[in-house]
Amino acid sequence: MVISTLKESIEKIILEASKTACLDFHDSKILYEEAMDMIGQRNRNRKIQGKKPLELKDILVNAFKPIKDRKMGYNYEFAQAYYATKEYTKAIDYLRKAAKQSIGPPFPKVVALLVRTSQKLAFQTAEQKYWTEAENKCQKVIDRTRGHSELSEWMIRELSDIYQTRGKTAKAQELLETHRRKYPALNLYLAEIHVKKEKQNKAIENITKFLEENPDKWNFIEDNKTLNSLESIGAYKLLKTKYQPKTDKKGEKAAVSLWNTKGIFSRAA
Repeated sequence: MVISTLKESIEKIILEASKTACLDFHDSKILYEEAMDMIGQRNRNRKIQGKKPLELKDILVNAFKPIKDRKMGYNYEFAQAYYATKEYTKAIDYLRKAAKQSIGPPFPKVVALLVRTSQKLAFQTAEQKYWTEAENKCQKVIDRTRGHSELSEWMIRELSDIYQTRGKTAKAQELLETHRRKYPALNLYLAEIHVKKEKQNKAIENITKFLEENPDKWNFIEDNKTLNSLESIGAYKLLKTKYQPKTDKKGEKAAVSLWNTKGIFSRAA
């Protein structure tokens, strides 16, 4: 692997780490500096000596040393690196090892990346086993971590997306219906399904239930293109009048607290 390719790989790793909230800013900065130093010095010397450049794995062992959490060895870091470079088969092998090594339930970041990697492989290889693994992992976590609301809720949303991707909309709807009382935000996922089925009244009901629990989060409806398609309906307009943030004297919207829009549990991660 040439130096320029390694540099790009490390940069991708940093970007992926930031997106999935696996590393905070300080650790990301240390990782980047350490990795660049390793690439710049060692591989330059190896090139002069006519030797092959160090492999990505060898560099990462040293680059990730500053990270304090060592319960999973380096397996998660290797998985993250291979995920960032789209080597999903290698990534999932390391993720399985990391999940087994963790004490108690697998760490949320391991579970999250394992599910996401399974989906990537399902699309890439068209093999059924990866969809099955993603579904089973989600369901297992949902069953075991209901007290851990953030992880459990994220897995319900992820499993719902998987079902819909595979054409199992009825199963997705059943799953969301089962858990929406405990996790009111799931009402928005149900609303999306109802909009797609052209059941606007049902969608409005779900949006209303979400806003009753989260009256300061109208922006979640406003920023959702699927739900925005309801804006011509009278009931939607009434909700907008009631819940849309008021403007201050300068005509600027009042600050709205965001819910789970970034980090490892977001759809975009």
